[in-house]
Amino acid sequence: PHPPQWLVAVRQIAKTDIGTGPSRVTRSILREWLSTPPGACIVPIYLRAGQYHYARSFTAQLLGLVSETPQEGIVMV
Repeated sequence: PHPPQWLVAVRQIAKTDIGTGPSRVTRSILREWLSTPPGACIVPIYLRAGQYHYARSFTAQLLGLVSETPQEGIVMV
């Protein structure tokens, strides 16, 4: 069986992270979950035009990965 997926909405910190305490805490927790998943597949997403999209560019940046414009495909829920 596949592990459960946790869809984590990151629109606000991906769009306008001003480096405040809550943003830093959110980024830190998300980075930890992505590095050491808690028994679930962690999937950062954002809402645009009424549809959820994978936040792959944001995720790559958060993890310090170099990525050539990853596809921000639509999440099917």
